[in-house]
Amino acid sequence: MDASDLCAVLAPSDESGPVARWRAQARELLAQLGLPGNQDEHWRRADLRFLAGATRGAFGAAPARAPGGVEATPGLARLHAHTHLCFDGGRFAPAPSRLGGDDAVCAGRLGAATSPDGPGLPGLAPHRGLAGDLRLALLGRAAGADGAQMLVLRGRTPRRPLVLEHIGSRTGAATACVSHRLCLEPGASAILVEFHDDRSEPDFTLLSELSIELGTSSRLLHLRLVAPTHRAHLVDTLQVEIGRDAEYVERSLIAPAGVLRSTQAVRLAGDGSRAALHAGAFAGLGSDLDLRLLAEHEADATRSEQTVQVLAARARATVDSEVMVPPGRRRVVSRQSLRAVLLEPGCDVALRPRLAIRSDDVDSRHGATTAALAQDQLFYLRSRGLDLAQARRMLVAAQLRQAFPETGDEALDALVRSLLQGALDRALGEPGGGAP
Repeated sequence: MDASDLCAVLAPSDESGPVARWRAQARELLAQLGLPGNQDEHWRRADLRFLAGATRGAFGAAPARAPGGVEATPGLARLHAHTHLCFDGGRFAPAPSRLGGDDAVCAGRLGAATSPDGPGLPGLAPHRGLAGDLRLALLGRAAGADGAQMLVLRGRTPRRPLVLEHIGSRTGAATACVSHRLCLEPGASAILVEFHDDRSEPDFTLLSELSIELGTSSRLLHLRLVAPTHRAHLVDTLQVEIGRDAEYVERSLIAPAGVLRSTQAVRLAGDGSRAALHAGAFAGLGSDLDLRLLAEHEADATRSEQTVQVLAARARATVDSEVMVPPGRRRVVSRQSLRAVLLEPGCDVALRPRLAIRSDDVDSRHGATTAALAQDQLFYLRSRGLDLAQARRMLVAAQLRQAFPETGDEALDALVRSLLQGALDRALGEPGGGAP
């Protein structure tokens, strides 16, 4: 099935309003661009078998809910967020969600928009094209049934983190889609916690998209957490546009037990804008990770950082990191650091840093290394009385602390420590051992 046939299947007959126009626009562009395939450079190692669900009528389907509905993840509930939007299998879950209580934020459902700009919410932004090969984001927009819109008002800072939670309590073979949008007006700042927990069958797929826009001098700390229990397929697209003197910091913990493809495209659109992407990825037994990172420097005096740590144990992992600087840009700084630690033999890991620099006034550095845990460091720790398991855990935890410094929010820091411990347990194949 090609993209045109798929778009015909996905086209609803009874929709109207801004969301319908948004989806129609996505279908039109997707039909022109076509679906990704394993012959495409950026999708060569990706697992695209979930696309076959469209031919079985399972694409965009909404399988029956688990009996008794869903509940929020306990660690997220302890954050006491005033803005907590929960989606179960791509559908809005009202019971664990919470809206209101913070006048710095306007939030609501994408599917509830009644005008192009919605009631006090950001409008539906058009897709920006092929930056980072975002065709699956178009597919998600064309088929998505719901999503969240959040707006942080000019010069304001929410009192608590914003929470966007995905739960997979579905069963059976299906592919669900959901699209979200977050906008920070000029001078605003916020913390966004994006959490993926999975309680579904391994043959369930979630196609998720998040679009973020940062206004002038705004700042966002974005924590992206994929729980170690995530067994299903997760196909994730992140788009970030950063305005003048704004800053975006992302810290990702990716530890699925199944298949994950994450495409993250950051566009530094304003002079003096900054972006930092730090990720810790765990590829345990049976996992298949595919990370695609892109930083586009479209303005002067911009800075980007991409730091990825991959821990692999009898699994497959790919990290494709790219920096693009068009002609005429000045005072651009970019840093790339990709590192893979092979915890066991039999890993299939590919690290691919890329540079597409067409300007002279650029300070760019990049590096990629793949190695086992340092034997001399293991020997040193064991000579101080630690056993092998404790020494391995201490070395791995020390590397990950750099990507996840304390935020100062006690509940949030406790959640991250808990997930790190679970990911370490799974990656190292040994329970307990204390929090990293």
